[in-house]
Amino acid sequence: KECRGRMAAVAHGDKYDRQLRLWGERGQRLLENAKVVLLGASAVGTETLKNLILPAVGSFTIVDGDVVKQDDLGKNFFVTIDDLGRGRAETTCQLLLELNPDVSGTFVPTDPVELINNNLEFFDGYTVVIGTNIKENALMTLSKHLHEKNIPLLHIHSNGLLALVRFQTSEHIVVDSKQPQAPDLRLNDPWPELLAAVPDLASLSDHDIAQLPSVIIALSALSTWRSEHEGKNPETYGEAQKLITQIAERIPQYENIGEVRKFNRSLYIKPTDSISPELQELFDDPTISLSLSPSTSSFWIVISALKDFSSRRLAQDHFPLPLRGDLPDLNCSTVNYLSLQKIYQEKAHEDLEELRQIVADKLVALGKLPDSIPSSEIQLYTRNASSLRVIRTRPIFEELSSKPLFSSFEAWSKWYTLIRATEKFREEYSRFPGENEDYEADIPIFQRFARQSAASLSDSDPDIPSDLVTEII
Repeated sequence: KECRGRMAAVAHGDKYDRQLRLWGERGQRLLENAKVVLLGASAVGTETLKNLILPAVGSFTIVDGDVVKQDDLGKNFFVTIDDLGRGRAETTCQLLLELNPDVSGTFVPTDPVELINNNLEFFDGYTVVIGTNIKENALMTLSKHLHEKNIPLLHIHSNGLLALVRFQTSEHIVVDSKQPQAPDLRLNDPWPELLAAVPDLASLSDHDIAQLPSVIIALSALSTWRSEHEGKNPETYGEAQKLITQIAERIPQYENIGEVRKFNRSLYIKPTDSISPELQELFDDPTISLSLSPSTSSFWIVISALKDFSSRRLAQDHFPLPLRGDLPDLNCSTVNYLSLQKIYQEKAHEDLEELRQIVADKLVALGKLPDSIPSSEIQLYTRNASSLRVIRTRPIFEELSSKPLFSSFEAWSKWYTLIRATEKFREEYSRFPGENEDYEADIPIFQRFARQSAASLSDSDPDIPSDLVTEII
């Protein structure tokens, strides 16, 4: 069922300006295309959903079979006293939608456990599933299904001020982590067109030198260095610093000369050192190290092609990754900057085309169309190659079925054990421990569940302090 909020619309760009600066247009586009389902319209569930609705998640669905009760009024901001007795899914859906008219929302007035047990396919169309206090057997069923479908699952166990948040994903690809990247200048691995742009500095006036990009000045100095060192580039930080000192001694001190110091690492980095550990992990990943198949995702096909591209370049003693093609801001004349920028952009386009052809060959070998992966996607991965990584987590169903889970009891494992014991208590009594008038009567019962959980989760002797048990109650 669909529900509607009542807030007036605000201009898109103004509303989301700050977050666009944080995660960029691609991140915002992914968020606005996302479909989220919340299982359980509890206080923690609606607060979690609120933090997705405000930045404009595409759409959401709330699954909850309860009605609004007196207990909800004291902890859930998205119900009111007038909502007592109404369906909690519908009530929270309507009030949440008032936060952002750009978001659409629906609700399903059904018990989440019943939905999990009877209709797992319901979840297949969602981008992410959020569950709150789902009973253990149903959580294991849901976890296994979503793990097979590669749909992320966020489960929150909340009991008073104590909570356990668990995220599960079969494979999450981080493309742009928003970490600053060093300029990709290739000063010690220049290509012919770049070398051809380097003039004879001795023939230039001081005014003309002041108008040159620092990249050109550094390339000129590198050429002199190689002629004095048997054709070798600087190989250490110290040698790079020595080269920069020589530049300062030979050329008048203008702002562009000082900029060369910013590119110190580009003067001595070796091609084999330019592949980040994270990217090397992707190159070694079994997904591509064994063999590709028609079901392999476009990401791994591009990574496989990038690995082949890198191997070819390293065999020729060149830098292994395609040139990014972007230049940092440089103190020089506009004409000289644009001329140098064109050289870098043309080389980047040439590298991208070579990589695209490798991708096309792999696609054809897999029985697919050669252009079934767009050039824009290939470029996205290559421009962010140094920050690419894949996150895989242990499935929740494996965690819940593992015995023992840890070898000794630390502070965190004691709290974890008590949370698991809370779930066992709730399954048997259909309530949390302490949720009755005589809460002290629950203490010995809960202690029994705590001892049982401790014994099943660890090989060591269970030792759960009584004060922690009381804290849970």
